Amino acid sequence: MPTITWNQAGPHEFEPIELGAYRLVARLGSGGFATVFRAISTGELGFEREVAVKVLHPEVVARNPALTMGLADEARLLGRIRHPNVVVAHWFGQLEAPDGDSVWAIVMDYVEGQTWRKLLDEARRAGTRVTLPDVIDIHLALARGLKYAHTLTGEGGEPLGLVHRDLKPENVMVSAQGEVKLLDFGIAKMRDRMADTTVEGSVRGTVSYMSPEQVRGMEIDHHSDYFALGTMLHEAITGVRLFDARESVVSMYRIAHLQLEDALAPVRRSAPAAVPVVAKLMDPEPVNRFQSGDEIIAALESLRTAFGEAPTPSTLSKRVVDGPPPPSANSAATLAYEPEVSADAETAGPSRVRGPRPHPVRGARGLPRSPLEWHRPGRSDGAGGTRPRPPPAAVER
Repeated sequence: MPTITWNQAGPHEFEPIELGAYRLVARLGSGGFATVFRAISTGELGFEREVAVKVLHPEVVARNPALTMGLADEARLLGRIRHPNVVVAHWFGQLEAPDGDSVWAIVMDYVEGQTWRKLLDEARRAGTRVTLPDVIDIHLALARGLKYAHTLTGEGGEPLGLVHRDLKPENVMVSAQGEVKLLDFGIAKMRDRMADTTVEGSVRGTVSYMSPEQVRGMEIDHHSDYFALGTMLHEAITGVRLFDARESVVSMYRIAHLQLEDALAPVRRSAPAAVPVVAKLMDPEPVNRFQSGDEIIAALESLRTAFGEAPTPSTLSKRVVDGPPPPSANSAATLAYEPEVSADAETAGPSRVRGPRPHPVRGARGLPRSPLEWHRPGRSDGAGGTRPRPPPAAVER
């Protein structure tokens, strides 16, 4: 029997594979670390259950044979996570494939729905934005999941110090029932153990949501996840990704030297009421960010109340099943977000339809600043040398 190619990309033309007690029926996605399959868990008397199976690529494991114990440690941590806003890992170990080889696999909940990235991209292509109440609901759910994981303790009551490390819209699922689930909690650290240690490989695809301390290679804690949550909230509100992963070196520099007030400008135009929350999440200094999940939840709940609607999964469910609504001149999705204003307020001007604005990283002409500009000579310092120019702002005015 020929060797199975686990990392073949694409969901099409897939032949079911029997892997231990699991029948892999569809390929959901593949990356450099692992491939995820939709699978059927089978048992006696016709028992079946739909699950997701993440198969670690054998060649990656083969390059790191000493990491088996480290993987087992990470799997034990994953097994302790039980929360409605975090995808649960049920099992981790080796499974025998039909070709006789054994592969490492993680068995998780299967969530039928769409990623938050796909919902954002669909809204952008349709010329709309996800409504702010829905945006807040999603980030509230993520904040609750983060709070749970960050405060998780071991059997002896000791804090486990879990950090997601790779929080981004691609790692968030919204189910057909409107449930919000955070994917890959703990997997990022496992992946880092197994990935090549080159700088390029370690940041590819995730730089857009890294914190300043993460970009600098410093030790990170839960505050780094808070920064990523703020970057996601910024993108969902403005409809534009703040840091472009395609320009990773430029973006890493701008994250490390973040000019917060400039970064907040498009949020202030789109949703002024959300500025304090985004600012507190994205402060360049971890000590100035929110210090606990409870603080984030309280701030988001207060913001949600300002818009006069109780959280509900119904609109999220409809968006997952039916797609984004059509654009409309009077649609809240195409207007600057504004909270409800009481009838006796002194000023209650209507929101105005906003035209296209410069990309907050690329500038008005749509072109990134060259990294060479970071090193241009500055003014004379009067002693035969030059004073360096200030670093470029994260958001151009």
